[in-house]
Amino acid sequence: AAAREAEQVWDALASANTELHVAQASRDFMPLASREKLAVVLANPPRWIERAVVVHVQAKHCVAVEMEYSLRTGGQDDITAAAMWEMIPALHEEACALASQLLSPGHPVRQLSDRAAGQADGRR
Repeated sequence: AAAREAEQVWDALASANTELHVAQASRDFMPLASREKLAVVLANPPRWIERAVVVHVQAKHCVAVEMEYSLRTGGQDDITAAAMWEMIPALHEEACALASQLLSPGHPVRQLSDRAAGQADGRR
């Protein structure tokens, strides 16, 4: 539930950012007060947002690794195993995309995310 809420927050911010750019380009659509508030939030996001991104990125990698080790121990039927093997790289890719879009290039979790995805590729 928390992951879903975090994704909704980021989706809302990304959508609002897009609306802001559209409004700036067309010089209307969004009231000035709303644009100013959004610009302030996007320019200097609260610290908890960065923490939420970090947790979200790490959680996606953790779930992917847990699924990988679960599959290696067996116990799943063929259909479930096949679906899980497809989800693993997707989770790593989502985590890397989120980290690269929302964390600075030098951020340790962004670097860790890239390294975790690379290691996962090596294990396949």
